[in-house]
Amino acid sequence: MRANNKTSLLVSSQLPEFVRDEHQTFVSFLEYYYKFLEQDGQLSYVTKNFPYYLDIDIIKDDIETDDKLGPAHQIREEGDYHGFLQKMYDTYIKYIPDAIIADKALIVKHAKEFYRSTGSEKSVRFLIQALFNKQAEFYYPQTDVLKASDGKWFIEKSLKVTNVQVNNVSNSIAVFNFGNTSIKGLTSNATAIVEKVDSYYDKGSVIYELKLSTIYKEFLNNEKIATFYTEEGVDKYLTANLFSGIINSVQIVKAGTGYTEGTTVPIVSGAGSGAQIIISRVSKGTIQAAGVVKTGAGFRANDALLIYGSGSGATGIVDTVDNSGFYHPNSYNVVWSTISLEANTAINNVKYSNLVSSISDPANAWISNSMSYFVYANCGPAYSLQITSGGSNYVPPITMNVSANSIISKMGILGKMQIVNGGLGYTAGDRIEFLNVPGSAGSGAIANVTSVEANGMIKTVKFEQMKGHFIGGQGYNWFSLPSANVVSGTGSGANIAVTAIIGHNEEIIQSVSDIGAIQGLTIVSGGSGYSDDPALLPYLDLSKLGDGKANARLFVVTGVYSYPGRYVTDDGLLSSYNFLEDRDYYQNFTYVVRVDETINKYRYPIKNLIHPAGMRMYGQYITTFDAETQTNTNVTVTYANTETIELPHRTMYQVQGYTSGVAAPDISVGYANAELVIGSYAVNTSNHLATYSAQSNNIIIHYESHGFIPNSYVFLQFVGSNTWANLGNSNYVVTDSNVGYFKVHNSLTENLVRSNTGTVRVWNPDVVVNLPHSLPSVGDNVYFQFKTLDISLTNTFYQIIGTGLSTCNVLHPNMTTANDAANVANIITKKIVVTANNHGYSPYDQTYILFLNGDSGPTKNAHNGYYTVTSVKDSNTFNVVSQNTIFSGTTSRVYKKGSQIVIPSHPLANANAVYIAFTGGDQGNTVNGVYYPVKTGSDTFTISYSRPVTSNSNVRVWYQTNNYSNIRFTALQTNSGFASTDNVCIEFYTSSTDLSNGIYMIKNTYGSNTYNIYYDANISIVNAYSTYGSQVRIPAIMNTTNILSPTVIYRTNTINAASHSGLGIVANSVMEGIAYVSPYK
Repeated sequence: MRANNKTSLLVSSQLPEFVRDEHQTFVSFLEYYYKFLEQDGQLSYVTKNFPYYLDIDIIKDDIETDDKLGPAHQIREEGDYHGFLQKMYDTYIKYIPDAIIADKALIVKHAKEFYRSTGSEKSVRFLIQALFNKQAEFYYPQTDVLKASDGKWFIEKSLKVTNVQVNNVSNSIAVFNFGNTSIKGLTSNATAIVEKVDSYYDKGSVIYELKLSTIYKEFLNNEKIATFYTEEGVDKYLTANLFSGIINSVQIVKAGTGYTEGTTVPIVSGAGSGAQIIISRVSKGTIQAAGVVKTGAGFRANDALLIYGSGSGATGIVDTVDNSGFYHPNSYNVVWSTISLEANTAINNVKYSNLVSSISDPANAWISNSMSYFVYANCGPAYSLQITSGGSNYVPPITMNVSANSIISKMGILGKMQIVNGGLGYTAGDRIEFLNVPGSAGSGAIANVTSVEANGMIKTVKFEQMKGHFIGGQGYNWFSLPSANVVSGTGSGANIAVTAIIGHNEEIIQSVSDIGAIQGLTIVSGGSGYSDDPALLPYLDLSKLGDGKANARLFVVTGVYSYPGRYVTDDGLLSSYNFLEDRDYYQNFTYVVRVDETINKYRYPIKNLIHPAGMRMYGQYITTFDAETQTNTNVTVTYANTETIELPHRTMYQVQGYTSGVAAPDISVGYANAELVIGSYAVNTSNHLATYSAQSNNIIIHYESHGFIPNSYVFLQFVGSNTWANLGNSNYVVTDSNVGYFKVHNSLTENLVRSNTGTVRVWNPDVVVNLPHSLPSVGDNVYFQFKTLDISLTNTFYQIIGTGLSTCNVLHPNMTTANDAANVANIITKKIVVTANNHGYSPYDQTYILFLNGDSGPTKNAHNGYYTVTSVKDSNTFNVVSQNTIFSGTTSRVYKKGSQIVIPSHPLANANAVYIAFTGGDQGNTVNGVYYPVKTGSDTFTISYSRPVTSNSNVRVWYQTNNYSNIRFTALQTNSGFASTDNVCIEFYTSSTDLSNGIYMIKNTYGSNTYNIYYDANISIVNAYSTYGSQVRIPAIMNTTNILSPTVIYRTNTINAASHSGLGIVANSVMEGIAYVSPYK
């Protein structure tokens, strides 16, 4: 305290003179009293030094000085600047915890700046740093709230360049100097900013690509671009030629059929090269049309079709019906009330509530008045159908039925008759009776002969009504139709068949679109140098693939190339990591503090000091990962009873004592040949002369009782002088038919205004092939050998269009040359008959076949590889199916399911187990594990696999008859840090149950990362207490003398004294694998 500021020095001058003269003791008392108050920490000292206390740096220095001088320096600490400093803390930083790590004086000094930043990330980071000396992170849940249309769409644009030059000197490496520059087209004057430069290889050639932004005007094909860049203080002129003319999109014009996914399509062009386009997707089939084979009875227009099959999505309806009443009435008055519902109603009730409730006094009224009716009108046999949606992924067989009214279809009313044979001598009015087959029911149906020919042959018949019954009776079964008998005194020989019940007995066929229609083409490489000039425009040559009828259009970009647009983030996508906005967490006013401290330690300081109003705070504990602790020597990781500063070592273990050998594939040399099936064929060589009319793409053939139905094939030969050129003699598909005509589709369009009429010869082009076995399926392409004089039936592939019990149908290519009705037809199937002695295969096994000659090789039809065994004839012969038809036999090597292992003087006996580890060869088809071999000699035995192996392999073998105790460990690091007698904790990372995790003692070390343990006698830690002291406490037994308070008795002398009997071979043995090893202390 400064002397000129002390009151004690002024006391005598402030007292009257007589007091100074007469009362010296009193004056001295006052002086000493004020000196006391002026001592360090007393009231006068504090008040007179108050401005001095406002400088917190000085206070802090004084406190540090006092602390050095000790407690004797201060008379009363609570009264000096120590207390004043605490008062400043309480006033300015009251809500900062006392246990803060940071300097509180420093925080008080900068309290104003701190409070000015409240509500910001900066203030939270400062507070967390002050409290824990840790860095805080922030997360705002609003960033993961799902927002509609929030995706970031980006279309990347680029130029490909070549012939890079610096100051007109070639320098391809300098292309990367285009990055972050503005380029200019020297012909077009177009400009753009180059964001980055990429390079990649396309078909062996390096491509340089400039990624652009801020594009102005259009760059021209093959023009030169230029820019300047500075290198070592020198400006340089950088140029390049555009590498454009790239095929960037393809449009399918016509899909065709029979194409295969993955096929590369040839590109024909007058300029450019390097592009590659493949067929990436083809159709599996849609239902195109449906036709009525048997019309059934009692259907109505717009009745739905029920479609059953392998695909999905197809729908259809009945298009037209014959509602003329010729076959059965076109309307029925149907009672839908059920009398049995009134079984417990008194007969004198005022109403029958379950029938027509509006009828009063039903007991005295006609019962028919109490019934409810509906009229089933405008019905008849189905004539035509309409497919409203073709669906997808359909393949034969497909079943179709008409979904008729459920009530009428359950009534069993006879609806249609067919005159199979009209007989002779009958008269109109002859009665027809109906006889049920045994086990079926039905009654009330009668019919009459309504007209006959002059000789008494029945022409027409008609159902009549029996009193009390429907016309056609009721109760008949649609799946067990009654027979009809004509009762006549004069006629005989008639055969009348009942063919349908109302709502049933229809038969429908359908046409599925040909499989292999092109649905997707993918550009693998766009090439370069192509032209958008129509005369030079490239096109795809699809004529030599599939049915050759597909067509597609290519589009060439000659300037800036635009990539397909994409979202650069998953914002706004339902599949993204986004959440619906809620009330508490995922909303706009929530923030999360992330730090590796519990929120209870910082919630209240943040809330009381800096938390922004209107916001909600959450805390997230950040865990410390192994990768971090591994590099932090101050972190101690504890594993159960193991305490170490190291993580467990990932280590390879191997049980010692194995025997080495060689495993060789079991190969049998045999012969493979295609299956030849000898059959016969028949073809109808007769034809009919009919008339036609053609317009647009439709040809209508007028031909009574032709017998052709929709989707069947017909061969047409147009004759006459006025036949148009677009009407070719060929096979056609019937698209629609009726009794007197049928319609076909012509792919060559005729004049849309006028029509052409003329004469045409009609053949049935079906070639019916009879085969004793190996019948192909519809749609298969099969190679036929015809022995015939018919020049059009050549030996080639034919597509199967139909099959029967033992027959298949193909189309005759030109019926005008058909000159014999029957002859020999053989087929060569894709089945390969393989002979191999004692092959050991069963159906569905996998076999590997190597074809040595014949129709084999890279360009031939027999390909080496794995095949599935389809059938087995005997122990020496089995069959597989090839992708292609082979035309000549070949010597083959058949790799069997087993391997022969050679180990001189092995101890193996049959029924013994072994563990085998494969160290090379065909490791894709071999699995380390337990096998049960067959002994074949003193030096050999065989094992079996699920798939044959194709090469030799070295093996390690452990025998069931041996006992193994020595396990060798090799750490997957350069130095394990272990020495002999070290105790280690071992966890075997395996499914084996005979290897026990535990504490083991290392027996020997063989290098910096290799050591072993003994598994038959391993005392891991002995005399633990004397070695490690009280830090080792292993529970031994529970002392339950006091049941309410049991205690644990610990043993401290010896722990984990483990003794194993060694290892044998059991069902799940794993004799080498992975273990995790850590030091035990």
